[in-house]
Amino acid sequence: MSRDLTRAQFRAACERAGFVPEMLGYYRLPIPGQHIAVNVFNAGDRRRDRLAYLHAETERITQREAAAR
Repeated sequence: MSRDLTRAQFRAACERAGFVPEMLGYYRLPIPGQHIAVNVFNAGDRRRDRLAYLHAETERITQREAAAR
């Protein structure tokens, strides 16, 4: 049995982090001044993996933007 988040837990964690669901698995990342959305289905089937993917993509894009300045 794998440990995973329920839909409600996943939704609440996304709200706390500022991830906004758009459509068909896409979530808008909380990066000010930009509209960047990624698809959580790239991370697999587990909601824990999807939440980690959203955090990792936010960090990756934030670092890329900071390096470009």
